[in-house]
Amino acid sequence: MRCALDLFSESGSSNVSLRDIAAAAGLTHAGLLHHFASKDELILQVLTWRDALQFDRALRPDDTLSPHWRDPHAVAGVFAQLINVVRLNAESPTMISLFVKLSAEATDPEHPAHAYFVARYERVVESFTEAFAARFSAHPPAIAIAPEAAARQLVALMDGLQLQWILRDPTSPDGFGMADDVVTFLRLLGIDLPGGASDTRKARDD
Repeated sequence: MRCALDLFSESGSSNVSLRDIAAAAGLTHAGLLHHFASKDELILQVLTWRDALQFDRALRPDDTLSPHWRDPHAVAGVFAQLINVVRLNAESPTMISLFVKLSAEATDPEHPAHAYFVARYERVVESFTEAFAARFSAHPPAIAIAPEAAARQLVALMDGLQLQWILRDPTSPDGFGMADDVVTFLRLLGIDLPGGASDTRKARDD
């Protein structure tokens, strides 16, 4: 699975064959087919694994996101966990590259991951909409914005930052912190993050 993730992140899924993945993993083509019936299946498994790795790394063992979306008192903690995900992504260029390349390929309705990304965006926007709705009902933001609009803007911000982060010059001293920018966006909506989650620049510079 890791070999497939690395190859897809480097070249996209369209330019990588099952034989390429098998060779990188030290398997025969037949051996790989014993585990995955097709490349389409492997692509979906890699994306699912990536999502699981993100949240497993960002959450403590006793944490979970889903029960808190509608609780206005717990929503700030949910967004704090989101910042953890963004920060960890910045430490994993391979994960960012995989998402950017495969999501771009999946705009083609014929791509095997098209339905996956459609469903993922619908699920993420819906969850963030519920979180913002809960927060805004208790603490209205200073600007007039609907929860769904805030959710779509947050998703667009995170995706756009990932693309810019991939395209940046890694040797330039004028880098940027993705987590810092997401924290700024949330603060504009009146959401101050609890604990050390908002201290993203310090975490990056240490």
